Amino acid sequence: MGNKPKKQEVKKMSNKILEVEQVLQDLRTAAKAINKAADSLCRLYADNTIIDHEAETTPEPPKPKALKLEDVRPVLAELSRNGHTEAVRKLLERFGASKLSAVDPSQYVALLAEAEAIGNG
Repeated sequence: MGNKPKKQEVKKMSNKILEVEQVLQDLRTAAKAINKAADSLCRLYADNTIIDHEAETTPEPPKPKALKLEDVRPVLAELSRNGHTEAVRKLLERFGASKLSAVDPSQYVALLAEAEAIGNG
């Protein structure tokens, strides 16, 4: 009778097998939850990548540099030296001034654009 396991030993072994089966089931459930979480993170990452990519491909346009009197004066002086003194005087008058320092600085860009037309004309 030494070869046959006792009822208590069989019961212990059955309980151990049941415990192992439960642990395996818990591991499978945890693995499913981990896979779902990984899938969610992948979708989230993919969505953020698209948003970030769009932000990178739409840069803000550079702001135009504010012109100063020192930027405009040499251009008008060069025109005057090249024989366009009267045209420069009329240009200043169109901007409501008799001299460059009387021109509103916000008008410097437009003034330079017209001054370039004098030089090219």
